[in-house]
Amino acid sequence: MEPTQKFLPEWAEACALSDDAFGAAYDGQSGAERAWMKKTTAQIYELFGSRRVQERALSTSWRQGFHSVQQTRPLEYAVAVFGPECCSGPEAVAAAMPVLMSGAKHCAALRVGDGADAEDAILAGMELCGMELVLSLSEEQAQDMLEHMQGLGRGAGVFLGAEDLCVSALKGGKMQVWNQLSAFRLGVFSGNGSSWDFESLKWAHPAAQIEVWKEGDGSAEDFLTESFDAVYVPEEMEKAARACQPLVLGERQEGTWIWPGIRPELFWAADFALRG
Repeated sequence: MEPTQKFLPEWAEACALSDDAFGAAYDGQSGAERAWMKKTTAQIYELFGSRRVQERALSTSWRQGFHSVQQTRPLEYAVAVFGPECCSGPEAVAAAMPVLMSGAKHCAALRVGDGADAEDAILAGMELCGMELVLSLSEEQAQDMLEHMQGLGRGAGVFLGAEDLCVSALKGGKMQVWNQLSAFRLGVFSGNGSSWDFESLKWAHPAAQIEVWKEGDGSAEDFLTESFDAVYVPEEMEKAARACQPLVLGERQEGTWIWPGIRPELFWAADFALRG
């Protein structure tokens, strides 16, 4: 990066949300809602782990007479982008935590569309997980900010909604991208004496399609043949569910979330060279 080029351009400084905005959003959530977002933060911290190695290189001489070098290092920046469609605090926290733990030189969240208000669960989630730089931007401003970032070098973006911005970032060629562009389908198996916290589940995923299977709606086997993005099942169904569903959650996880597709390697710059 050029030493004179800042991560945050001057025009964007006015778009950074203030401590007062963070505080109002935090106060706008109930104690139970804040507890769920804290639990999401703690779980992802343990699962993801902070990047402890700044740079790694593997130099190999092969008996066929050639030489290879593999190198990984942190990216220049990592950003979480929340489109107008994103309205879930736990989903936003689950996207922001890997960004914060990536080891990237600069981290930020972009809130695209309507400005955050005192009831904003996303901003409250950013306060709870430690995302200090959150910009409230129009789509045009977000486009300008992403273009500015790509001018700094290689980076990564996690997009919840904001499809046009995600496509544009990919075309720019400097940003490694993960996205969740559409609402998803959740299945809850409510048989076998399970007791689910449906209020917290609906709060955590306000835009999701939630299907509840009760006694008489079908067997556990029938339930698991459905194409869900995640399922909530009692412990005795967990093993069978893991074999056929992308994400399996149990009781006391109703208000948390994780994006299994966001992996540490998304935030690595990987280089490879051959010679000889």
